[in-house]
Amino acid sequence: MSRIANLPDWHIPYHDKRAINVAFNFVEETEPSIIIIHEVNDFYALSKFSKDPRRRLMMQDELDMSQEWRARLRNRFPLTRIIELDSNHNNK
Repeated sequence: MSRIANLPDWHIPYHDKRAINVAFNFVEETEPSIIIIHEVNDFYALSKFSKDPRRRLMMQDELDMSQEWRARLRNRFPLTRIIELDSNHNNK
């Protein structure tokens, strides 16, 4: 039987590092064959909603941070299939 772990709503750069690490620990304990991730990025800079200038962040910084977290996930679970779903944060 295959196990699937769903790790949604990271919203980097407004993520909770401890929560993501707890999720990684859970995945390590349950040893799923598939990990599903979505809404990894927040893409605040591209949002159509009103912006708070105190929350400015360069788009490249956000992309770099999310790639670091994806790399951590891949390094920790090198043999597990990881699927990233499209989400409303990726749509215009």
